Amino acid sequence: CGAWPANLADSHAGLNYANFGCANQRNFAAMVSNPADLLGPRTETPPASEKRDVQWQKHTKGESTISKKHEDERVRVQGN
Repeated sequence: CGAWPANLADSHAGLNYANFGCANQRNFAAMVSNPADLLGPRTETPPASEKRDVQWQKHTKGESTISKKHEDERVRVQGN
């Protein structure tokens, strides 16, 4: 990004200019941590797929899918 061979103010053709999309491509490349992700999804690890299967079974049966909290995990608000 940085080659500007022509003055865009003088062009009335409405065509793409030399660096058209360069900044978008550079930003997109900077955001992609693993280029293989652009070719297809990563495989799931067994614990994640097992958890998903359990949640899906509960959902199709109409059961609650939220996690149960123990009493020691709950927030307690005390009055003044």
